[in-house]
Amino acid sequence: MEMTAAVHVGVLDPPKPSAEAARQSVAVAVENPSAPANPPPAASPAAPPADGKPPSSATLAAPLFGALAEPHVEHMLDTGAWSAQQTALQTRATFRLWIEFHGDRPVDAYSRRDASAFMEALRKLPRMHGRSPLFKGTMRRNIEAAERLAAKGKGQPLLTMKTIKRHMSALHGYWDWLRQHGHHEFASNPFAGFDFPSSKPASEQRSMWDDADLKRLFMSRLWVGPDVDRRSAAYWLPLIGLLTGMRLEEIAQLHTADVRHRDGIDFFLVHAEDERRTKNANSVREVPIPGALVALGFMKLVAERRRTNSKRLWPDLSGQGPDRRLGAYYTRRFTEYRREIGIYKPGVDFHSLRGTFETLVLNAGASPVFVKAIMGHSTSDLLGEGSRYLKHVTLKNKLEAMNMLRLGVDLGHLLPSTR
Repeated sequence: MEMTAAVHVGVLDPPKPSAEAARQSVAVAVENPSAPANPPPAASPAAPPADGKPPSSATLAAPLFGALAEPHVEHMLDTGAWSAQQTALQTRATFRLWIEFHGDRPVDAYSRRDASAFMEALRKLPRMHGRSPLFKGTMRRNIEAAERLAAKGKGQPLLTMKTIKRHMSALHGYWDWLRQHGHHEFASNPFAGFDFPSSKPASEQRSMWDDADLKRLFMSRLWVGPDVDRRSAAYWLPLIGLLTGMRLEEIAQLHTADVRHRDGIDFFLVHAEDERRTKNANSVREVPIPGALVALGFMKLVAERRRTNSKRLWPDLSGQGPDRRLGAYYTRRFTEYRREIGIYKPGVDFHSLRGTFETLVLNAGASPVFVKAIMGHSTSDLLGEGSRYLKHVTLKNKLEAMNMLRLGVDLGHLLPSTR
């Protein structure tokens, strides 16, 4: 009761101002007639939350998808979470597709249904999206174009399940990163729990090149006839792919300085420097130049490039696509050429030359460990914990394995001495 009475007294009968306060009030009124004689007290600062903690990310406005996309990529590169620029480029491409398909919205505005719709669209997206003249439109328009072609019996290869999984994993990782770094608190990750079946339709499977098609390829006008250009990328890239197992982009981006010599062996240095890229950490490697390539005159081409101070080994290639990939430019040309000479088959492409090399050299008896080192693959599935202790496979061992390759097609007509 005493407390209640005290409150009522304070409200109904406020204390009178002192004489000094009254004099100050009069002075203010004289100096500034418009000012109130008794100005209101300054507003007190907002009271902190009852628990003394700052507002959680759940109470903050969700950022737009695109607002933190690039900071995420840069953070992953800076911290070493991603070991290759290739991962950054692929992730940026995924983010571009997502925004193109669903728009740039606050991240909490996307649902599981949006994630599912995006995956379904990826399953229908042509593999040459953004690279072929047939598919230069938006994601939705390119899907429609591919469906129209398929209805006419001209079906195009679609994205592989491996590529679809990569896109979805990039988005899953972005959502996790946003939550882990306090940018937004999600009830769940809409990209979690999707299945990516390993079985693929026949149109998506990569096969080996058979001997008949290899013969038709290397007997066609790019290699035989009056218009052959033995200095062009079109002439050499398939030969290098078949005889070394290197990836298309690894070959296409070679600089003249990447052809090196040590211990009596010429080799390619595959690495990420300047605009060059590698797929992952295992991709950085030294690949010997096999005797077959030397016999075909490849080192003479290298010497010519050096005489003319050519930085790139293939100055006739141009970058294409959002990432300006040299391999993308060549892929389109190689696909068109295979159609022209009648050997185009879905699933048998430039990358299939790599698989053909690997299969043939293993069948010839080469060490699987040496072959993985040549290909730029991890050896952990072969050696388990022992892979940690295998620090280096010598150029000599790699070269001996590569020279075991036995093709079912004769390339003797390409030897310089026979021309």
